Amino acid sequence: MPTLATSLLLIVLAIPSLAQRCTSQTITVNVNAITSILNLQEPANQKSLTDFVQQSTSPTLNFPATLIQGTQPLSKSYIISGKLCVPAQGVRKFHILYQCN
Repeated sequence: MPTLATSLLLIVLAIPSLAQRCTSQTITVNVNAITSILNLQEPANQKSLTDFVQQSTSPTLNFPATLIQGTQPLSKSYIISGKLCVPAQGVRKFHILYQCN
């Protein structure tokens, strides 16, 4: 049998959900692209990974000729979903913070 404290806690937790409006959205994103086939092996350890990054970011590396073996088509669909909740009284201010360099 629930105690008084448990009942009060459930009521308090339910109040915020009543004071908001939520919208769920699901979209399908279709991707069609030509991708590169890379001639790479999975790094065996941290040293291998560090060596790969240093070599592949070298300004003297002819990247495409050394790593790309060809191309292949990619055709996939991805489902992206999300939920947006706003206060029931509406949003007074909406700010998007970003940084430009």
